Amino acid sequence: MNLSIPQQFWTKLFILLNSCFVIFGIVLLVLGIKGLETLNRFGTILNGIIPPIIPIAIFIGCLILIGTMIGYIGLWKPKKFIHIACLCLAVIIEIAIATATATMGEKFQTAANHSVLQAVKQFYSNPYVQVEMDKLQSKYRCCGATSYLDYVQTNKTVPFSCFIGTLVYARGCVEAFSDYAQHYIVALITMCFVFGIIKAIYVIISICLFKNSLTAKNASP
Repeated sequence: MNLSIPQQFWTKLFILLNSCFVIFGIVLLVLGIKGLETLNRFGTILNGIIPPIIPIAIFIGCLILIGTMIGYIGLWKPKKFIHIACLCLAVIIEIAIATATATMGEKFQTAANHSVLQAVKQFYSNPYVQVEMDKLQSKYRCCGATSYLDYVQTNKTVPFSCFIGTLVYARGCVEAFSDYAQHYIVALITMCFVFGIIKAIYVIISICLFKNSLTAKNASP
């Protein structure tokens, strides 16, 4: 079938943008899964606290991949409506979750601070908590929830995982872990906003082209 120049342009743009969306979806999946795995390593001391954007990012990544695959199929079969619907849903969820997460950053840190403080109190009585706290303190070079004084104030000996030589890590684990988690959260929020706007523009153009194709189809004898 011979395409006119405008049709050729839109087809190439469609393929290019959908390829970008596939990459975006894969990156979202990787970041979300990696962030979830990191948090699950300390599931006992964090009491399952997870920033909402991480599991939602995995869901959005899957939704985007499904929507773009349907879009590619739509080049040969009429699946444009489903493709547009999937991308519309992804755009709405992305912007909503990114906005909510950007305004709820302190809530995660507050909940994590409370959980780690409780873990400090249970350090010598709960072996599972002790193992995870040792991992957390060694990996992020931190001690206690806010500082090593958390152990002192609860009349507990500062554990060996808090030491580097004869010195004690001055940084609290909540601050260290929150900074680490924040890298994922900021990256996900930025990607959701940027690609959400790009997809919104793409969806508007797709809807216009879809309406034009329906109008042309109805006008043809």
